[in-house]
Amino acid sequence: MDLTAFLSRLAAHRAAGRLDEASYARILEYESQATIAANERNPTAPETVVIETVAFDHVVTETVAFDHDDEAPGLFGKVYNMKFGLGVAATLGATLILVGTGLLSALIEDAI
Repeated sequence: MDLTAFLSRLAAHRAAGRLDEASYARILEYESQATIAANERNPTAPETVVIETVAFDHVVTETVAFDHDDEAPGLFGKVYNMKFGLGVAATLGATLILVGTGLLSALIEDAI
C-alpha cells in the first residue's frame, strides 16, 4: 500500500474515533522514519510489477443472466456443489458397504 494512502486511511480512522491521538502520532513518526531510512538505503524507486490477464481458448457463444449466485454455472454454482457433494457421499457409502461386506465375509470364513 502506498504511504500516502495508508496515512490518509489512518487519518480517517483517527477522525472517526477508532484511533487515539497518541497511537496516531507514534505510527506517523515510525512511518516517516521508516520511509527516510528506506530512501537512504535504496534511493531508486522500486520497479513496477505487471500482472497480465490470461486469455482463454474457448469462446462463450451464449450469454445468460442469472439472478442469484445459486444458479451460477460451473464450479461456483450451488447446484454443482450440491451434486458434487452428493456424489462424494454416494462414493464413500458404496466403498464402506463393499469394505464391510468383505470384512464380514472374512470374519465368517475365520469362524468356520
